[in-house]
Amino acid sequence: MAVYFIQAGAAGPIKIGFSAKPKYRVFSIQSAHYEEIRLLHIIPEATRATERRFHRAFKGENIRGEWFNPKDRLLCAIQGVIDGSYLLPAAKPIKAPSCGQSYGDHFLKSVEQFLDDTGMANRRLGYEAPGDPSFVSELFGGRPVSLRTADRVLLFMEHQLAA
Repeated sequence: MAVYFIQAGAAGPIKIGFSAKPKYRVFSIQSAHYEEIRLLHIIPEATRATERRFHRAFKGENIRGEWFNPKDRLLCAIQGVIDGSYLLPAAKPIKAPSCGQSYGDHFLKSVEQFLDDTGMANRRLGYEAPGDPSFVSELFGGRPVSLRTADRVLLFMEHQLAA
């Protein structure tokens, strides 16, 4: 399963979708669309929750359904996904980062805020979310985090805050 980003035309709307076979999905959308559909990027091994997070993060750019205006914030996020600097904000973000800000820093702030709000110990968060008790201390020490791991941690924090 994967999350994909496609764009209708050179400057048209962007679709954020989820599919087991995203390249085939692009072909099926192309057959029903008058403009050229460009595949911008695929996030392999993503979940439907990842797709929903993108939809929530860019709800201000939503046109209809899964189609979004190609504003700078969305284009910067897609470029960030491509170069590995973008991490999805939590469901209740501190503040959505603007273009050029580090999503890694935003993720760190989200983890810090969660720990402050809940009083949960660093080791417990590490053990329960990614399965590594030293995760949080290593994260604050500069440990790189994959999009998949960050999404798992953010989902865990979201469920804890909702409980």
